[in-house]
Amino acid sequence: KMDIVIITPSLHYGGGAEKLVEFHARELSRRGHKITVYCIIDEGGIGGVLRRHGIKVINLQCFKALKNLYRAEAKTKRLYKVTRFLNEIAASFRLAGIFLNAKPDVVHLYQNTTKMAILVSKICGVKKIIYTETSLIGDWLSPMQLSVMRIFLRSCDNIIALSSSMKDQMLKLKLADDSKICVIPSMFSLPESDGYYTDKKPCSFPIRIGTVGKLAPEKGHVYFLEAANLILKQMDGVTFIIAGYGILREQLEALSKKLEIAEKVEFTGKFEDIRDIMERID
Repeated sequence: KMDIVIITPSLHYGGGAEKLVEFHARELSRRGHKITVYCIIDEGGIGGVLRRHGIKVINLQCFKALKNLYRAEAKTKRLYKVTRFLNEIAASFRLAGIFLNAKPDVVHLYQNTTKMAILVSKICGVKKIIYTETSLIGDWLSPMQLSVMRIFLRSCDNIIALSSSMKDQMLKLKLADDSKICVIPSMFSLPESDGYYTDKKPCSFPIRIGTVGKLAPEKGHVYFLEAANLILKQMDGVTFIIAGYGILREQLEALSKKLEIAEKVEFTGKFEDIRDIMERID
């Protein structure tokens, strides 16, 4: 069995990457590996879930004001970015002390904010360094930032992309060699069921249509509600579930009222177990 470290910016509900870290850590722990999860920025509710499953979670956040700056990011964007960068450096120094004292077998890092920890892992002689990218990285990094990422990613033994399009973009941007990048889609286990998604029985009314993801502009919930409106004009017996939370909650609820479909749309807010959500969706 291996001593595996997983490093993530945070463990907040609402983000797909954070849920992916949870699934990853819990499954590796179930298989008998020693798992420790480190948070660079701050922790979040998923940290408690992991602890209840016997997984050690360590918060490396050095600047406690970072969380408040994040909430007001639109007003203090530059200050937030500077503080986040300084926090990343300070957290990496703390990691270096930990790794020099007890070197893990594998370090698996998620998302751009953990890049300094890649260098720390390399310097400390970690045997295997793996990095998972969870977004189309070229869409939001400047040319200079991309150059920095190329340097850090050279120290990784393997890089995981969640889709072939993400891999194609990373190759186009020359972030890593083809031989280093492998595609592993996001996934989770569902219990066996006679539900609609198993195709074991024909779909019949009432039907529940759902979407799962943080309530942020890039997830396209506005289009989901507009589509729901079109469907409800043509048929009855259909309801809609929007699972997750985020900054657009009030705006999306207002839109559902404006479209006069609020009675047919359920906003779940935060949730711990995605299986509970998926079992409700046809």
